[in-house]
Amino acid sequence: MGLAKFIPTILLSLTIPLTAFGEADKKEKREETCPFSPEKPKKYVWGTFWAQEYVGADLLREELNRADKLSLEDISDFVQIWDTSLGHHGVQVGHILGGPYPSGVVPREESLEHLDLYGPELLPHEYVEQYENFYDLCVEGQNCPSYVNNSMKWGSSPPQSDSISKTISRMYDESAILTITAAGNSTALVDFNKSRLAKQEKLIIVGSLTPNGNPSSFSSDSSETTISAPSDDSIASYNSSGERTAFGGTSGATPLVTGTLSAFTKITGHPLSGKEAIHLLQKTALPFPYLPSKSRIGAGILNSYKIGMVAFRLKKKCHQNKKCFSRELLQSEKIYRFKTNHQKLFQSLKTSFPHCALDAKKESLEGNEEEQVEEVEEKGVICEDKQDIFKKFRRAAFLNPHDSSLWKAISCMDEERNKVTSSFYASLGELGKNGDRDQREDLFKSRHLSLEDTLEMIQNDKSLHKRFLFYYIRAASEKVALSSKEDGDKDLSQEFLKHYNIFTDHPSITGDELLQPLRLLYNYNWDLIPPIADFVRHVLEHPKSNETTLLYAIHLTSFPYKNNIHDDLKGFLQMILDHPTAKDSALAKVAWEAGKAPPHSIPEYEDFLQSILNHPATENKALTEVVSAASKKSDEVPRLEAMLGQVVEHPAVQNKALVWVVTAAWKNTEKIVGFKALLKSIIDHPKIGAYPLTEITRKLGTDENANKTAPFVGAMLQDIVAHPKASDTTLHLLGKAALKNAEKIADLKAFFQAILHHPNMKKYVLTKMAKDLEKYGSQVDASFLETTLQAIIDHPKVTDSALIAAMETITKHSDKISTQTFLDRIAKNHRNQRVQDALARTKQKLEEASKS
Repeated sequence: MGLAKFIPTILLSLTIPLTAFGEADKKEKREETCPFSPEKPKKYVWGTFWAQEYVGADLLREELNRADKLSLEDISDFVQIWDTSLGHHGVQVGHILGGPYPSGVVPREESLEHLDLYGPELLPHEYVEQYENFYDLCVEGQNCPSYVNNSMKWGSSPPQSDSISKTISRMYDESAILTITAAGNSTALVDFNKSRLAKQEKLIIVGSLTPNGNPSSFSSDSSETTISAPSDDSIASYNSSGERTAFGGTSGATPLVTGTLSAFTKITGHPLSGKEAIHLLQKTALPFPYLPSKSRIGAGILNSYKIGMVAFRLKKKCHQNKKCFSRELLQSEKIYRFKTNHQKLFQSLKTSFPHCALDAKKESLEGNEEEQVEEVEEKGVICEDKQDIFKKFRRAAFLNPHDSSLWKAISCMDEERNKVTSSFYASLGELGKNGDRDQREDLFKSRHLSLEDTLEMIQNDKSLHKRFLFYYIRAASEKVALSSKEDGDKDLSQEFLKHYNIFTDHPSITGDELLQPLRLLYNYNWDLIPPIADFVRHVLEHPKSNETTLLYAIHLTSFPYKNNIHDDLKGFLQMILDHPTAKDSALAKVAWEAGKAPPHSIPEYEDFLQSILNHPATENKALTEVVSAASKKSDEVPRLEAMLGQVVEHPAVQNKALVWVVTAAWKNTEKIVGFKALLKSIIDHPKIGAYPLTEITRKLGTDENANKTAPFVGAMLQDIVAHPKASDTTLHLLGKAALKNAEKIADLKAFFQAILHHPNMKKYVLTKMAKDLEKYGSQVDASFLETTLQAIIDHPKVTDSALIAAMETITKHSDKISTQTFLDRIAKNHRNQRVQDALARTKQKLEEASKS
């Protein structure tokens, strides 16, 4: 498997070039420019470490650097990264979790040498086995980690996922190892096993957010997702060479969470249980700017700084008392409350950001406010003061994430520094408001709303366009699909039909929109819901269903649901044929489905195919599939020859259908009495192109059915060589077929002259013909061989390759032809070095052969 195919199989990151950071971040050490200066480069889109800033990881890193005598010296004592080094994936994950670079949540002097990584040669099936191997090793060595960061997909099939799931569960039950895993980048549901373990509090699932605080478009979701963190496609990290890179995906979001939990344990010495970690993440989370509280991507946005500050509090209060830690984390509200001196904080804005003081707390200024602002601007403010005030407000806001006034002030200050992050902070300052229409549309498109949230938003906002109903039906599909997995064989079709009717009863629903539920059936494994056939019929009977809907309805019959439809497959397919909107594509799909159906599952099979041939909408696609279906089950088509003749004579027939007629006829020669006449009708067809001619020539050359083709091979080859549509490929195959059937060609020399002088002759064909002469030369007489070789050597399109191939033929058949005459002719007319070298080699071979 190539590298490009291998990486998507097991990795969940989106790694992109460094240029995504903007021009200001191309150098590690750029010019010292105050980040709050209006002279800041305009191309600066968002900060290099914007994701770490959003969660306060940069502030937590500063606190850890300042703290003395932490309980554990290094996080490698209690956290491991079970990942691959392929494409620097695990290394980039590790440098977000912690390390010597500013991208890491936890500062570490060393690189990732002490954190376990999978090897670069890891294959998907080995990846599954590695979970068990790593766990067994850690148990034997008695150094199992408290946390495992997993930013990889759990295999490519359910058995692989099941295997890893069992090991993860065993790790937690036997050794209290908590796994933090990526939700996935498949824009679908989170792996079912991940959701199940998260529900049991043995696993933490992490989603990804964009710079505006909304879910990343690719981030998989689940009602069991614990938390989300900013990553999208441009979180900053470093590769194994220490070069800064733009990482991304849920792979990048996950180590932010793992690093934060590792920081908690580094500060307190207390490894968190699944229940404690989930509760801690939920209680400290920043609210989503626009999402409702009950979303499918977790309780909110990771708040690294507050978790760190809670850890410092608990360390002071609980020391090493495990019961104290658990009690305070799970039962105490006080431990999560932090006070802020608003008056003093906002007063500090007067000196550094006077316009923000006016906006955020106007009462803090007295007298003529505009004059005071101008006075401060005239005096000037140093950059360090602005940075200090900005950090103070951020610390206060992370500790009190629902205080909108703090976020508004931060957004105002950030206007001078960064428009993108300022917008994010502004959205946190507007909590409780619905936001504008575009923001709500983004939420619907993100597919991360629950069914209840979606329906509530639609019902409460009459201005929402009816297209938002699709997001509702999608949420309903996901809910029912999940329920079907959890409840086994429980019939949930009626529950879905209830939601479907809300969707289809809208007066402006179009036919194309009706197919959306069918797509959802395809995506969410509805093979667990038995009455799928009834639902498909329900869709087809809708007055607005159209051909697009029909195509998806047939598509569903190809998957596990087909067993429910095949009880009356003919009746189901007949519904498609009888539908007023059925066109060629749908008819072709019907014939294709009939062709792969179990034998005799469609009564009166030949008559059914005949009804497709006679359908007024049938064109070339349907004709092609009818021939294919008839050929696959020819025992159910007694009058196959007549049907093939009908196809050839059909006014809509094109080359592809004609080729399939050729293939079907050759496959079923015992049923075709007029075999020669059928092939002749195709060769003489007014619409014939190069493709059918080539196929007929190929099959004549292989002589698969000598008993049928022997009487007329020569005549048919003559017809094809004289055809103006014979392509270069056809000409090559004609030469090969003639050599293999030399005794059936009346005048072989003239036949080959016709090929060589055909207007469609190409240079490469001469080379192939020379090689064919070498291979089949023993089957023809010397006169033909000499004449044809001479024609190739003297041909105006002859190439060095053709001449060299001709010399190989001369060498092999030197007993038949005058070798010296040919070699002299080549030497006289073709004098470039490559040909001269080949001539020398040929002469040497001939001399050695004559001596032996």
